[in-house]
Amino acid sequence: MTDRRTRKKDLTATTIIDTAMEMFDAHGFDQVTMEAIAQRADVAKATLYRYFPTKEAIVVGHFQRLSRAHQPLVEKLIATLPDTRQRLLALYRGTAQWFVEHQHYLRPYMAHRLSMPPERMLDDDQRSGFHLNVATLLEAGQRQGDLRDDVGIADLLRALDGMYMAQVMSWLYGGGDLPARMDILVTLFMDGARKS
Repeated sequence: MTDRRTRKKDLTATTIIDTAMEMFDAHGFDQVTMEAIAQRADVAKATLYRYFPTKEAIVVGHFQRLSRAHQPLVEKLIATLPDTRQRLLALYRGTAQWFVEHQHYLRPYMAHRLSMPPERMLDDDQRSGFHLNVATLLEAGQRQGDLRDDVGIADLLRALDGMYMAQVMSWLYGGGDLPARMDILVTLFMDGARKS
């Protein structure tokens, strides 16, 4: 159970995110100002800036909410797909498809992440939360014996996350087929780069 104050803070954050995302969809991210978001969400500008210092931070909040909502899907992947490779492919392909459809939100999110001081870039409050879903799949893979267990989940996740960010950035700023890039990512992660 959460206390009343926490529930009120969560409701305010949800209202701000919902309002901003509706406005971004209707008018475009660059056209919407923080002042307009505060006015439409019926919150003081100081309140808006206390919750979200930038529009990009609002997008991060939206992505975090999406990642939490996808946790049951991750559990379903573990329950229904036979191995880590298939689970990672399903998760990354689904994410790639969403990115293709919502590319206009990915640019501000990446700009926000890359503007962080290096010591803050890996803080959970600065990330989408997608890494937590991936970690769940990696933990299941280690339990099942698909993944080596002499490397910790954090190290596996860092390796995969670095490859993921590189593929997304290459696609975002260079084009190409993002789902195909995700297939390459999973193959390299699961099999390495050695010629078979």
